[in-house]
Amino acid sequence: MPRRLRTISGDKLVAHLEKLGFTLVYGKGSHVKLVRFVEDEQQVIAFARHKTIAKGTLKAVYLIALQYVPESELRGIFYTD
Repeated sequence: MPRRLRTISGDKLVAHLEKLGFTLVYGKGSHVKLVRFVEDEQQVIAFARHKTIAKGTLKAVYLIALQYVPESELRGIFYTD
């Protein structure tokens, strides 16, 4: 059976990304920006921090995070088993 995107809140997603080393640097209104520095590279993830993140937004955040974090660490956060 194929995996499905989870239903997740913006607060929970921020908490998961912080565990992966990202730091919340901007959080005005409903939008947030998280940054992680690895060597000379600045890694940025920004999204709308809603009560429930829309599936399209969640997929977009997943694809951005894949540029910085191995899929094995992200899969359990974004997808069901």
